[in-house]
Amino acid sequence: HGSLWGGGLYCPDANVLKAVRMDIYDNIDEFLDLNNSLEEKGFVLSREDSLKKIPTGFPRDFPHGEFLKMKHYDMYRPITDDVLYDEERLIEETRRAFAAMMPMNRFLNFTIDETLPNINRMDFYR
Repeated sequence: HGSLWGGGLYCPDANVLKAVRMDIYDNIDEFLDLNNSLEEKGFVLSREDSLKKIPTGFPRDFPHGEFLKMKHYDMYRPITDDVLYDEERLIEETRRAFAAMMPMNRFLNFTIDETLPNINRMDFYR
């Protein structure tokens, strides 16, 4: 049935996406630590719709360019049937899943909170 836990940033405004990429570039060690922590807990960052090339404005030889090519910064982990159909386990695993995603969400939200005040709100919601 394809159930999963997920969070992150999906289909961001172009200005927000650029700001997130800049923060990843500027804070790559922190971002890699966050991503490694997610992977250790069974989460993956979606590579859906990633660009073929590193976006303009970033060095083409950046060693972690795959993270700058991303258009979405959403993470997910499948929910197994044995957990899905056991209410107590589902509640506990959901708590753990959201706790696991929290540090990456904080990283992304910091960028969004810093970027949105500089975007014309009417342009953002069009």
